[in-house]
Amino acid sequence: MGKFCGTLQLGSVKGGGTVGSQTAIGDRVVSSFEVPVAIEYELRVGATHFKKIRCCEQAMAPLVAQNNGNDVCIYTFKQLPRTEVMLAIVAKGGPSYRMTAGRMYMTLFATSIFLPLLIAVPLFFIPVLGWVLSPLVLFFAGRNGVGLWSTWQKMNSDGVPGNG
Repeated sequence: MGKFCGTLQLGSVKGGGTVGSQTAIGDRVVSSFEVPVAIEYELRVGATHFKKIRCCEQAMAPLVAQNNGNDVCIYTFKQLPRTEVMLAIVAKGGPSYRMTAGRMYMTLFATSIFLPLLIAVPLFFIPVLGWVLSPLVLFFAGRNGVGLWSTWQKMNSDGVPGNG
């Protein structure tokens, strides 16, 4: 979690687009749902090298490519133990983007409250092993939430502009 500043050097790119289900009805194809797929980058910002950093917002992805070679600051948090997620990219004299407040609150709810309870509550009913693992699940979820919230507060205190 944190803020990393320097020249952005873009490496490999994986993912992106959408996945979904399609049904053929006569001569028409009806899409029942589409879910965006996170984009994973290998990039360097200043002296920091990210082997795998995730960009979950489709609107932020083009700005990463546009700012290749520019001086930028990126704000990240660690999702689960090792995956960095980009919350904002702020370019000096170029296009910038930050995660919307609604998206941040939904991410905080899903990763720090809903998912841990979904795992920890059933796990608690397994004698001994579950009694050890349930508090660990809740601990790491709380740690994840604190990391996300502190990065969000850092972005606000630095005055990172919103997306209008």
